Parts: sequence; C-alpha cells; structure tokens
Amino acid sequence: MADPWERRKSAFLERIKRDREIGYLDPGIEETLDLINSREKSYTTSSCSGRISAVDSEFPWKRDDEHPIFKKHAPITEEELEDFLKVEPKDIIWLIVSGPILHICCRDIEEAREMLRVARQAGFKHSGIMSISEDCFMVELISGTQLFLPLKSRTKLFIEAGSMNDILFLVNESLSEGRNRLKRLNEALRA
Repeated sequence: MADPWERRKSAFLERIKRDREIGYLDPGIEETLDLINSREKSYTTSSCSGRISAVDSEFPWKRDDEHPIFKKHAPITEEELEDFLKVEPKDIIWLIVSGPILHICCRDIEEAREMLRVARQAGFKHSGIMSISEDCFMVELISGTQLFLPLKSRTKLFIEAGSMNDILFLVNESLSEGRNRLKRLNEALRA
C-alpha cells in the first residue's frame, strides 16, 4: 500500500487527468505539468499558465471588493479592450496581466531546492518555499511577469483614444513574456 505522500500525488494526478479531459486545464501548461509530475519526488497541486483579466476594484490587489469583468488565457483584441471601456465602474476598471504560477509539493528539501534552482534559472525569480509539513515542502513558482493598468474610473478615462495599440502591445507582450519563461522552465526541467 502506498504511503500518504504517494496517495496524495496519485489523487492530484487524477484531478489533472479529469481537468484535461473536460478542458479545464489552462492552455500552454500541460507540458510543464507533465514534466514536474513525472519527477519521483514532486507533484503539482495548482497551476496557471498566465492570464489577462479585467476587474472593477479600488485597487487590483483588493480581492474582497473585486468584481471580475473578464478573464482570458490568451492575448486580447482591440474589440475586447473597447468592451472594458464601455463598463460603468463602481470603482476603477483595472486591466491585469498575471504571469504563470505553479504550486508544487516536493517530498524533501533537496527536491525543493532543485525545483527552485531550475525555476530561477528559467526566470521565475520570485519563487520560494511557502510551507513545510512532515512530508511536503510546498514550493511556489512565480514568473514575476505582471502588469496593472487602470483604464477607467467613474469620473475619469485613464487612457487616450490613440493609445489603444500601445496598451494592447504592452498587455499582450507581458503575457507572452510569461509564456516564454514557462517554455524556459520546460527546457530546464528536461535538461
């Protein structure tokens, strides 16, 4: 009979399999999950390949009063950006780019150190050990690629009509940089 760590790993792998079958897995993250989960002493507990979202909130980090407007794991279009500007905000409409993030349970400190070494080499500089339990060193890999842009408040438009292409470039390029770091992480994990 498998030990508790092995049973938890099997359960998380089953969940990933179900998520993959129903299309719930973020696009672009499958190879990374396969590479990490094929390691003997690691398994992922959660992941995000990076996304662009729009929220109505006083500040983009205030989750308690945040009202989601939009979320997409791919580049946005000019039409989508124009749609955000049509929303009448309660506070401020923020356009947010979040880079890739992964949570990995490592069986021992040596594996946790190795995951951090590989991740930092790939550009996940803001990574670290989140918690330690008897048989799990919970590692969080954060790409550090993020962007917060205020678009509109109740009384003010923060962007000019001629700046739409510049904003689209910044937002989509930020998402792309996160994906590039994910590719470098895959390369480092394969090596």
